[in-house]
Parts: sequence; C-alpha cells; structure tokens
Amino acid sequence: MVVVVAFSSCLDVAAIEMEVQKPLNYNHELKTVGLSNVVSGCLGGYTGSYIFSQTIFNLRARVDSRLTGLVIVLLEGLVFALPFSPMAYVPRALFGGLLLLIATVRDHS
Repeated sequence: MVVVVAFSSCLDVAAIEMEVQKPLNYNHELKTVGLSNVVSGCLGGYTGSYIFSQTIFNLRARVDSRLTGLVIVLLEGLVFALPFSPMAYVPRALFGGLLLLIATVRDHS
C-alpha cells in the first residue's frame, strides 16, 4: 500500500505540474502528502493523496481561494455525521449517466 500511495502521489504532482506549466518542488509536495498520511493513519483514517482533479479544476476556473477545500471538508464531515447513507437516495441511473458523460466529453480548449 505504501508503494501504491507513493507512486500515485508522484503521478498527482506530475499532473499538477503539467497543468501549471511550472516546475514544482517534488520533495516539498511529497513530504506534505506523507505527513498528512501519517496524521490520517494515527487517527484511524485512510491513506491517500491530492484531489488533483479538483486542483486542476480550480486552476482552470481561476479560483484563488482555499474556500473550495473548506467546502469539501465540511460536506464530507456532514455526510460522515449523517445517521443514514445519502447514497441510498441517489438514483443508480444518475451514476450511469455521469459515467457516459465523462466518457464522451472531450476537452475543447
């Protein structure tokens, strides 16, 4: 698992670096991911890395605020605190349609 997370973290940093078209400090970025994984593990959480798609989305939308990250944390905390599973109320056809949308949409930039 350590190798998988380390490799995927390297790929995430590379993807962000390609998007911003500036060199990133890989050591700093990977230390940040590693530290957050240690804290998450000590608190009983899962390992992981960046939500690089959200980072790239924010860059393309020219969002220069940490508010989007805060909103994600608050919404995930809310979902975690709910006494029921919100996924039970989402129609399965929505997921199929979303997969088709993602598979067919091309980048027109």
